[in-house]
Amino acid sequence: MEPFLRLGTLRNILFPETGRHVPFTIENHAYVDGLGRETVSFVRTFEFGGGHRRRFDATMIHVPGVGVVDFLGTHQHLAVALDVHVVDGALDIRSTTFANATTTQRRSTPSTSAWSTLASVPFSVTTAGSSASSPSAPPRRW
Repeated sequence: MEPFLRLGTLRNILFPETGRHVPFTIENHAYVDGLGRETVSFVRTFEFGGGHRRRFDATMIHVPGVGVVDFLGTHQHLAVALDVHVVDGALDIRSTTFANATTTQRRSTPSTSAWSTLASVPFSVTTAGSSASSPSAPPRRW
């Protein structure tokens, strides 16, 4: 599993390090993407000590008929449909479907009907000439 996790570090999707009480920062940027969708990008930076940092990047949109979709990594290579609910006063987020944006492969987790709809979601969440992590309009920081 570690080689797979290490591969994810190339695009800020996964990493093999683990730990407790790992300091981290989250930068959130809200904007309207090039397709007119309200979009939020999340850049999470984890400090593992000794100057060793890892990032996990995600860009989130709402897709009618699917719900919330996260595009993961620096180039949004992986799309994940999320089921978001409040359960006993807590936010419950579960992945339902994922798709590799570089191929036409789609996979469903058990008990989902969103697979075919996610397959039709445009993967590009970029504004003209820029990426989700550096939109052309100044991002709002939260």
